[in-house]
Amino acid sequence: MKTKAEMTRELQARLTGVDINLSTTKCAAVLDAVADMYMDTLCEDGATPIGNYAKLELRERAALTGRNPRSGEPMSIPARKAIAIKTLKRGKERLAGQ
Repeated sequence: MKTKAEMTRELQARLTGVDINLSTTKCAAVLDAVADMYMDTLCEDGATPIGNYAKLELRERAALTGRNPRSGEPMSIPARKAIAIKTLKRGKERLAGQ
C-alpha cells in the first residue's frame, strides 16, 4: 500500500507531465480535497464512482451477537454502516491485464 507521501509525489509527477506545477504541499491538499469530496458524496448519496474503475457504496450492517475473544462471553455488536467497493467492468479489465 502506498503512503500518502508516495501518492502526493506521484500526483505531483503526473501533473508536471501535463504542465501543471504544484508544490508537494498543494498536491497533498488536492488529495485531501478529493478524499473529502468522495466521503461527502458517499454520505449524501450512498454511492460514488471512482472514475470508470470502481464504485464506493455505503452498506448497512445488521446488529448481531458475537463473542468476546478473550473471555468467550457473548456480546452484542450494534448495527453500523460500512463502505464497500464494487469493481466496474473497466477496473476488472485492468486488473486482469496485470
